[in-house]
Amino acid sequence: MTDPEPLDRLQVTGFKSIAQLDVRLKDLNILIGANGAGKSNFIGVFRFVHEILRKNLHDTSESAKVKQPGRIGETDMLLPQADNLAAFLRSIRETLAYRLIVQTIQRVAPLFQDFVLEPEKDNLSLIRLRWRHRGLMRPSMPVTSPTASIRIPAAWVHRRRSQAILA
Repeated sequence: MTDPEPLDRLQVTGFKSIAQLDVRLKDLNILIGANGAGKSNFIGVFRFVHEILRKNLHDTSESAKVKQPGRIGETDMLLPQADNLAAFLRSIRETLAYRLIVQTIQRVAPLFQDFVLEPEKDNLSLIRLRWRHRGLMRPSMPVTSPTASIRIPAAWVHRRRSQAILA
């Protein structure tokens, strides 16, 4: 297995005091600035993404919140345990960010085709995370495994109408 591509660009819009930021990253990056310039908030973007990935990718049990049906209208922010991941993805499915998420998953899981983001048939106010594999007619659901290790070369995170696109 090859290592993922290094993170070489960070785009942030509306995260804490960072109104808009687009920076190219190198192997070594040094932050210099006055007090209150946003250095800590810049580092906070990485902490936020790390926390999301740590909490959301490690629980693969049947009781994991990401595997449970969530309220279809709960889309203002991605919840810490991904309770509303399906609803959130459904709310952004016509965006570039959604296409980047799908392309990133396809890079590490080539049989992944796309998410199936439709309400539950017996309760239209709920939605569950499902996806379609290439060549399979019916949607799949998350599978329980004792451990999960996923390296994501690019990620998109949204919080309270703020976004950080890591490319």
